[in-house]
Amino acid sequence: MSVDTVLQDLRLAGRSLARRPGRGLAVIVTLALVLGANVTVFSYLDFLLWQDLPVRDPDRLVSLTFETPSGTLATSTPMVLDLQVESRRVLAGLAASGITSAAVETGTETLHAWLHLVTGNYLPLLGVEPALGRVLEEDDDRAGAERVAVVSQGFWRRGFSGDRSAVGRTVRVNGHVFTIVGVMPEGFVATGLPADVYTTISQEALLRTDGRDHRNDRGYEWLGLVGRLKPGVSPATAQQALQAVAARLRPEPPDLRLRVETQGTRVDPEARAYLLPAARKTFGFVVLLLLLACANVANLLIAGTADRRAELSVRVALGANRWRLVRGLLAESLLLALLGGALGVLLAFWGVRRIETSLSTQTGGLGSWGEGWADLRIDGRVLAFALALSLLTGLLAGLLPALQATADRALLAGLRGDLGPRGRFRGFGAREALVVAQVALCTALLVGTGLFARSLQRIYGLDPGFRRADVVLASLSLAERPGETPAGRRETFRAIEQEVAERPGVAAASLVMHVPLSGLSRSVPVEAPEHPVPVVAVVQVVSPGYFSTLDIPLQGTDVSAADTPETPPVALVSAGLARRLWSGGSPLGRTIRTSSGSPGETPRDHRVIGMVGDVRQVNLWEPPPPMVYLSFTQTSRRRMTLVARTTGPPGGLLPVLRQSLARPEVALIDLLPFTAQVERSLWQQRMSIEIVAVFGGLGLALAALGTGAAMSAAVSRRTREIGLCMALGATRGTVLRRELGRALVLIALGAGIGLASTLAAARLLAGFVLGMETVPEPLVFAAVAVVLLGVGGCASWKPAWRAAQVEPLVALKG
Repeated sequence: MSVDTVLQDLRLAGRSLARRPGRGLAVIVTLALVLGANVTVFSYLDFLLWQDLPVRDPDRLVSLTFETPSGTLATSTPMVLDLQVESRRVLAGLAASGITSAAVETGTETLHAWLHLVTGNYLPLLGVEPALGRVLEEDDDRAGAERVAVVSQGFWRRGFSGDRSAVGRTVRVNGHVFTIVGVMPEGFVATGLPADVYTTISQEALLRTDGRDHRNDRGYEWLGLVGRLKPGVSPATAQQALQAVAARLRPEPPDLRLRVETQGTRVDPEARAYLLPAARKTFGFVVLLLLLACANVANLLIAGTADRRAELSVRVALGANRWRLVRGLLAESLLLALLGGALGVLLAFWGVRRIETSLSTQTGGLGSWGEGWADLRIDGRVLAFALALSLLTGLLAGLLPALQATADRALLAGLRGDLGPRGRFRGFGAREALVVAQVALCTALLVGTGLFARSLQRIYGLDPGFRRADVVLASLSLAERPGETPAGRRETFRAIEQEVAERPGVAAASLVMHVPLSGLSRSVPVEAPEHPVPVVAVVQVVSPGYFSTLDIPLQGTDVSAADTPETPPVALVSAGLARRLWSGGSPLGRTIRTSSGSPGETPRDHRVIGMVGDVRQVNLWEPPPPMVYLSFTQTSRRRMTLVARTTGPPGGLLPVLRQSLARPEVALIDLLPFTAQVERSLWQQRMSIEIVAVFGGLGLALAALGTGAAMSAAVSRRTREIGLCMALGATRGTVLRRELGRALVLIALGAGIGLASTLAAARLLAGFVLGMETVPEPLVFAAVAVVLLGVGGCASWKPAWRAAQVEPLVALKG
């Protein structure tokens, strides 16, 4: 079939559709909404899975990861130096990076920043040109080199209002002066999560809060590796060559494996692992919605071709063969699908902006992934998907109507002028099958929506183990000051805590290392003489009064200001940890050996002075982990979260607290009510359910419209039959009940198939929203069945009423 023939078919299809614009417009709008949803979700998947890093030759960039059966391991600075030498046979370059947080003083304010410490060849290896100035170079990573830094576009705008003279100015990073030598381009994302400031790992000892120099410490592993393959070398070849090197340089543990894989995608593997499961399930839902729309459109097209049987029969009489007729009808459905797809792409531009906004402002903890991190695009790959999906949709929706309309029986009926069946009900046909399919697919969408909404409701009802109402959180990071000591940091935090506690409207204030439900935690081994195997527990550092501030039950004694680095270390344990270590016995007065988890910290013996209630630390849906609480006054932290319990609505206190926390040595990372933090911790679940709810509502509307249209077409076809029945004595009430009954039977059949299929696939629904249960609930299933029967009955009422108003004499004459 030539291109000219295809174009001719499309022109004829356009003329045919122009003569009947109403039904065509309904099809276009339906497909635009559904295809727009599919394109939006595919763009999100494209961002997570395939979007290239904005670097030179991203397909030649590889990540190198040390793996053991229990997980992945980072790399030490000495190991990086060894691998840079040993990998030259297969890699054109090897670089390393690690990310941490820092307080950056710009001269006008102190800002929290994500700091990327990189080897001097890191940015040149990526091959990215700066927007202003220059990138970091290998000479910047040598001992004694000038302290220089490069900043991201977002930080440049936030800290310097986009002033081009920022290059050459100095900032204080954790109290140390650095010169800004460059600004990275818009949209630049390095390997790993986004960063605000880049400097070299030679400055690591200077910038670390503990001040320790780990450059020669092989036991201090904190760096990730990225390399660039030499021409002609594949990732598999590089892995085979470097595995032997890794085994020689790092003999322990013996089951260590070095994995080399392409790194050239934009999204960090950890972020991808967090976001991808829900994205895939969401795509499954939009595919269900697409199938529902295909059934709906097919029903509309069947109704349209039924009205054109006489026209098609005449064309056959004039010599057209069946293939020619099928081709013309498929051209019409394809043209409608292409128009719907084009409009859907326009709608997808709005959809991807919504997802971008959500991704760029949400995290698992306090703060955000950063402005510009999410860069969803309607690019060539997404447009190709939209085109392919539009063509497939046109074929799926148009094939059955085209084959049915060109069947010999249909064409013969058209020649006789018989546009519909006579006499008795002819049974279960294509239109009825499509109605059942629509209702079944809609049932699956609605049941999924109901189950997920019910799961979220259940999660909101869980007891987190602490008070979250009328509480404000302020995440703080201290900038390092000249001559600062650990005691000075503790005093700064204590002064902030006291000032806030004395503010009107504040009932209590305290400090915690990682606020519950922030997604942040740190695990440490806890040993006890009575328990031979160490228990891994989440460690917290808290100030006096923390447990009373959040109404966490406490047995024994709280930490106090009398606890100092010079006094014997004390700790409190959660009820869960006490059960693990002492099988229900009292933990008070016992000894445990643990640490706060800081790099290089040696575990010490701690006397247990109290036991507190179990708390859901990471999120609401995971059970409370075993926890150990250490005294803030016996440790030194640069980043803490202030927890303030208010006497009234917390929103009104935010401006007052922001004023109290406006200090040159304090970077305010975030300030929000605890209830907002709970919402933030569930952002992905809420976003997923909102999307599914929209799809479920759209699916219900499509099913209702499809059922109503099918019943209306059936009444039109069977007008003579209905008139004959009424002439033989059937009342209007009998006709009304009969037509409604026919519709409700189809709806009930479709709902039954959909409910049974959803129940059978219940396990597949698990994991759609992270951590949520998807156990089938009779209430949800019953509610969906009632809604479908109610909505389907309402959609069928008008056609059934029209059937009941048929005048027998007029119908028989027609």
